[in-house]
Amino acid sequence: MATLLAPLLLLLLLLLLLLSSHATAPAPPPLFRQCDARWGEATMGTPGNGERSTICREGCAMSCVAMALASHGFAVPCPPPRLRCPPDPGTLNAWLQSHGGYHCAGGDCNNLVLTAPDALTGGRMRLIGEWDTSAVASSAKINTSSLVRGVTTGEVVFLAHVHNPEIAGHPVDHFVLLDSVDLATNSFGVRDPYCACSSSLCAFFWGLTGSCC
Repeated sequence: MATLLAPLLLLLLLLLLLLSSHATAPAPPPLFRQCDARWGEATMGTPGNGERSTICREGCAMSCVAMALASHGFAVPCPPPRLRCPPDPGTLNAWLQSHGGYHCAGGDCNNLVLTAPDALTGGRMRLIGEWDTSAVASSAKINTSSLVRGVTTGEVVFLAHVHNPEIAGHPVDHFVLLDSVDLATNSFGVRDPYCACSSSLCAFFWGLTGSCC
């Protein structure tokens, strides 16, 4: 694992996707960098009363969904002659823009429609809930054993909403994909679409604090 530089705090498990038995058994997720030259400067979002940005600037959640789709063998409809394309931030962004996959809220038109994977996969990958790890009420929380089981079996995809207070002195919201479990260190490995180091893995510990390059 590469040197761990910027501390992160896991605040919210925002998006969980349930995979049916018809989907391909999950492979290790590819690592898609949201600032990759192939798609980083592509405009994302939808026209409306708010700003639109690029995949490089605000495409972390969408890039994580692309990684999850790719690891489970799904394809993204695309124009002829290919018709079915491998998921990546570029192909997924294009599909979302043409199928109502973004919405405007609070002056921001780059918000991902959380039910979009359901429409893309015909219900084989669908939203099943949101859990706040800092919630007081037990009904609003998810326990560690459920996280470990879901990540280990690959039956549930967890997108973690994390908060990093260390970038230029300003708080930054970000999304990463939980992709592995290390019982020896009580930690989760993640794919971070913005991480600039050579390693794809960062660590989030059972106590819900962690670090990434």
